[in-house]
Amino acid sequence: MAGNNWIVGPFRALHTYLAMLGLIPMAFFAATGLALNHGWFSEPDSQVAQAAFPAELLADPQGSRQAVVQHLRRQFKVAGTLESYECDDQEVRAVFRRPGGRTDAVINIAEKRLELSRESRGLMGRLNDLHTGAGAGRAWRILIDVTAGLLLFAIVSGVVLWLRLPRRRLIGSIALLAGLATWLVVYLWLVP
Repeated sequence: MAGNNWIVGPFRALHTYLAMLGLIPMAFFAATGLALNHGWFSEPDSQVAQAAFPAELLADPQGSRQAVVQHLRRQFKVAGTLESYECDDQEVRAVFRRPGGRTDAVINIAEKRLELSRESRGLMGRLNDLHTGAGAGRAWRILIDVTAGLLLFAIVSGVVLWLRLPRRRLIGSIALLAGLATWLVVYLWLVP
């Protein structure tokens, strides 16, 4: 057993410090998972505004897509990721999404009028969207993946380290099998 300490020591250190590194995001995803599971979020708050839109940006709305989007962001403080941008002869539609909110911009080309609909679901809506990665961007989705990887590593390394403890191996095996059996029974019996 003493011959394996050069493996167990560094492995235990990795288990401890990588789990601590992921502690805050793991706690965040646990708490927001509870909120999602129980529907602890409020009804969306919606606002609609209308304004004139510059004619020069509508001469070729498909070709000036970037200019239209920049104008919406700058002049009307539209935030979030551009989810869709569609235009035809009559109107331009742009949808922006951010955690906890959404903005729809509809521009009537003939009348040069903008209708801006903003929806906000408050703090709980923002947290729920951050949990799922909706509207949060690529960097946040990478953080979700890294957190999941840290959690999996903590689980696997914890089981490996636990197997190295002969006096606790039996009780740990019983607890692990009881947990597995409980999950199977709940799934087979209670999940439609």
